[in-house]
Amino acid sequence: MTRKVFTAISVALLIAAASPRVMGQVFTSQQPARDTSAAPTTGTAIISGRLVTDESTPAPIRRARVVAQSVESDVNKWVMTDAAGSFSINDLPEGRYTVSATKPGFVRVVFGAKRFDRPGTPVGLANGQRAEAPMRMLRGAVISGIVRDEHGMPAPGVSVRAMQFRTVSGERTLANATAGAGVLGETTDDRGMYRLFGLTPGEYVISATPRDSGRGNLKQMNDALLRTAQQTLRPNTTTIGAGQAAAQAPTPDSEVPTVGFTPMYYPGTMLPTDGALVTVGAGEEREGVDIQLRVVRTSRVSGKVITPAGVAPGEVSLTIAPAGTGGVNVTGFVSINTAPVAADGTFSFPGIAPGAYTVTARAASRAPGQPAPPQPAAGPMRIIGMGGAGDSPMNLWANADVAVDGQNVAGITLALQDGMRFAGRLAFDGSRPAPTDDLRRARIQLLPASLGRTMVLLGGGGAQVDDGGRFAVTGITPGKYRVLATLPSPEANWTLKSALVKGRDVLDFPLEILPNEDVTNAVLTFTDLSQIVSGSLQDATGRPAPDYTIVVFPADRTLWSATRRIRTTRPGTDGRFVFNGLPPGSYRIAALVDLAPNDTSEPSFFEELVPLSVAFTLKDGQTHVQDLRIGR
Repeated sequence: MTRKVFTAISVALLIAAASPRVMGQVFTSQQPARDTSAAPTTGTAIISGRLVTDESTPAPIRRARVVAQSVESDVNKWVMTDAAGSFSINDLPEGRYTVSATKPGFVRVVFGAKRFDRPGTPVGLANGQRAEAPMRMLRGAVISGIVRDEHGMPAPGVSVRAMQFRTVSGERTLANATAGAGVLGETTDDRGMYRLFGLTPGEYVISATPRDSGRGNLKQMNDALLRTAQQTLRPNTTTIGAGQAAAQAPTPDSEVPTVGFTPMYYPGTMLPTDGALVTVGAGEEREGVDIQLRVVRTSRVSGKVITPAGVAPGEVSLTIAPAGTGGVNVTGFVSINTAPVAADGTFSFPGIAPGAYTVTARAASRAPGQPAPPQPAAGPMRIIGMGGAGDSPMNLWANADVAVDGQNVAGITLALQDGMRFAGRLAFDGSRPAPTDDLRRARIQLLPASLGRTMVLLGGGGAQVDDGGRFAVTGITPGKYRVLATLPSPEANWTLKSALVKGRDVLDFPLEILPNEDVTNAVLTFTDLSQIVSGSLQDATGRPAPDYTIVVFPADRTLWSATRRIRTTRPGTDGRFVFNGLPPGSYRIAALVDLAPNDTSEPSFFEELVPLSVAFTLKDGQTHVQDLRIGR
């Protein structure tokens, strides 16, 4: 569906024919900021309404939970609908509220939302005011089917869940389906059956994970192994000839073929990108979404770790993790396995399913006599800690990419080397002077830029800040990271304003750490100031126009992927809107009739908005008021 845009422009009229999305003309004006105060927890306002099904003949929805959540405070009140679907939330203080309703089997609804995946309209209330918020709920869709094992028999105890592809920070990512009030995951029953209900309309990836998934070291029996087992069970059998004995000698354990169970995706593929999407509409029941499980031939991945002087092989933390799947980030749904390193440096990962992997070795360099850090037990893991206060930072690393195709992979060499450094200084730019107390309280973290990647926390023992604000984060492996920094202080609420590296603010773009390249001149600037953009949207007659979405985005095209600078909101029933915490800079603002969830991740979307929006500049600590008015 083509979106239709109402937008604002300073002084001049905007011709409606300028874009097929434009529906009218918008005027803007500037007004002084309104005074605000903390909202009380009780009051005399009321929000009431009736909840019915979104059908040609609406029916009341009983026993649904309706919530009023304050936009400006933590006030949150809820009630249950009665037999007629009616509700009344009383004793609300003055303010703006989002109103939502949930019930198992239905899709969560927000008052004023044009679709199930759109933002709602906040309800503005004055003391003693009563506002109506009627809502219609979609019946949730249903996806059901049978999971069968490798022999075609029903497979009980299999975890089945619904997922969706989304664009996150410019990357196509597989994520859990949006939870409303339905069941997005369950376990198959004794008949191998599952039923996912309360789903929103859309496209889904359906996965099935067997109970033994990740256990890929099950021995695959063959004739030679069976004969060996029979001989073991029959100790008094007649001795066979030397030549026959040699032919039937036991197979070394490391060479015995192994198999394993792996998650499968409808209709029966190992990768979600190779599977079929299941599309459902509102209230639709899609049956027969059956999934065929497979037992796959697994491999043993082995090699040797070479450690520098002072580091024993047994101190090395070793992991193997998927390296990626067709440009889609799905690593949040796969296991990351660990293995011990022997005294001679050798290692072995048994039971690895076919795919592309990265083997990573981490260790801490230490002075002679310093005790070795504790190592995690071998097995599945998801978070790699970089040491807390008092622990040695894991500052040595080595990586190797491995392709596994069902055959054993040997001869991998991992030579540990020093990790990279992220270093620089702290700076302050606010209304107060820089703190004079101990700056060593600052905490700096680097988190993977992509959701679902292995989380490597760099802090405590891995980050050091001196009294003068000089810092160094050590032991960083190559990759792209987000920079986080906090500074607890009794004097002020210091927040991170910018993180400059080579003239680039890595709060807007991921910080890329390249192999053997240190960052030594980063400047992390803290501020005690915050910015607000507020205003109201009115129609041509001067009445509030709440049925639109306000979008604020950077004027600089290179920042259109900087999610912290892109905001959307719905005006309240009084037409008012507010954006808190935008970074200073140059922006544009527009009002849209409709906005899909992924629109703001597409540069082409902002290209269309540029000529139809108004520009403004937000300064440090400024409250900018931008009132908008829609013309005929």
